[in-house]
Amino acid sequence: MPKTNIKKRKSRRSEAGLPKPRTVSSSKPCRAPRPGQKCPECGEGRLDYDGLLQLVCPACGYLASGGGFT
Repeated sequence: MPKTNIKKRKSRRSEAGLPKPRTVSSSKPCRAPRPGQKCPECGEGRLDYDGLLQLVCPACGYLASGGGFT
């Protein structure tokens, strides 16, 4: 096959002067909070469900995203 001169196109991000998005490299995968786990905010309380089926920390009032349904 003949060689072609294909120019590498710049990404729209670089054309706009935006930095490349950062990637996070960690050995642990990101996991959703579960009941009984330490609070990710204060590290003192244990997450537990409230009356609305939301995970809440009793120590600092942290409310985990998500919820439950029936």
